[in-house]
Amino acid sequence: MVDIFIAGVPQAKGSTRAFVVKGRPIVTSANKSVKGWEQTVRNALGMASVVLIKGPVAVTLWFTLPQPQTRAPKPRSADPHKRNPVPDTKPDLDKLARGTLDALNRIAFEDDARVVDLQVSKRYGKRVGVGIMVRAIDPAEIQ
Repeated sequence: MVDIFIAGVPQAKGSTRAFVVKGRPIVTSANKSVKGWEQTVRNALGMASVVLIKGPVAVTLWFTLPQPQTRAPKPRSADPHKRNPVPDTKPDLDKLARGTLDALNRIAFEDDARVVDLQVSKRYGKRVGVGIMVRAIDPAEIQ
């Protein structure tokens, strides 16, 4: 089982494009920062001596994002509906999950195709990063 919090600003895995230059395939990502984020996740898992789980897994990811000033709640005297303290804007939750799951490949589990249960959430908070919980699933549990 893996249960860890990784500090840092989570990065979304943007769309990728592939093209050929001089006969060699080149793959680029819309978000150049995602490689650094994936490396941060891999390094943290390596330092935590995570053991590779074989077979199906359940993954829970909870992202804590820095709250922009434009989204901060106003003082009590102001209309509470003017600003929303819920991160219902970019980055997209599914793209955050994709960037982090790719970093977990071959470290926490064999491949992200092994994920059979995925729970993901995002919130604003002071402690920015991602909480990750990965546990093995007994095949009998999902029948």
